[in-house]
Amino acid sequence: MAYSYAEKIAILEFARNRGTIAAAEHFGVSSSTVVRWNKKYQIYETLIMRTFSIEQKIEMLQYANEHGLSNAMNHYDVDVATLQAWNKKLNVYKRRGTKRFSTTNKLSVRGSLATKMRVLEYARDHGPAAAARVFNIAASTIRFWNQELNVYPTRKYRIFSAELQSEIIAYANQHGITDAARHFKVRVFQIQDWITKQNQK
Repeated sequence: MAYSYAEKIAILEFARNRGTIAAAEHFGVSSSTVVRWNKKYQIYETLIMRTFSIEQKIEMLQYANEHGLSNAMNHYDVDVATLQAWNKKLNVYKRRGTKRFSTTNKLSVRGSLATKMRVLEYARDHGPAAAARVFNIAASTIRFWNQELNVYPTRKYRIFSAELQSEIIAYANQHGITDAARHFKVRVFQIQDWITKQNQK
């Protein structure tokens, strides 16, 4: 579906007030699309542009303690990986053992389309195992949803040559890591790891 300029701005203003993920779910677009539009129109500050004090980080992690990481991500519009990185230094969030959904649980298997897409897009970028941990959903449920919606390809382990890694990094620098991950069918965290290693060199 093609969106007009006015529609894009309306979605971005919603994202500015409610968060990227909330806007994506509300309007039925992917969060990466919202981020891409915002790079162009710069309606709200992105995570890269924002800085947080120690007190703010602690507040977010305490919220995660009470409501869970995924709810903290939605509430503050901060990526789960960022919260986890902060917690390594601050040690505020204590992961509690909670009952996972099973594939026999009809509510978890059915879910809403928005919930399925959100989980599957995270699995596409970070891997199904990471999505299972973050959203506290059985990996088998994620696979079941992906068989239905086909958001990310199921593939065997791939070996990337140094030349291909350099090509992917160059593409990511020009178009963004998310677009590079989608274009080359590689996960976001893998590209981030390559960029980190390249910078260290």
